[in-house]
Amino acid sequence: AIVAHSGWHWMTERLDILSKYHIAWPTLDAVFVLGVMRALLLCAIAGAVAWGLSGILNKLAGIEEQHLQP
Repeated sequence: AIVAHSGWHWMTERLDILSKYHIAWPTLDAVFVLGVMRALLLCAIAGAVAWGLSGILNKLAGIEEQHLQP
């Protein structure tokens, strides 16, 4: 209870400081959507490269993948 109470006061103090700043939300136009799609595509490519490299490194290390049989 003491930790929750302290956390509540800490959060309200930070919210008071944050409320002094004006935060403008981005406009949802084609440029914004294009930027989001570009970032998602880069994340997908990075994930595919990491997945491929992990498979190659596992083969080089001699680790066999275990597949679950139904």
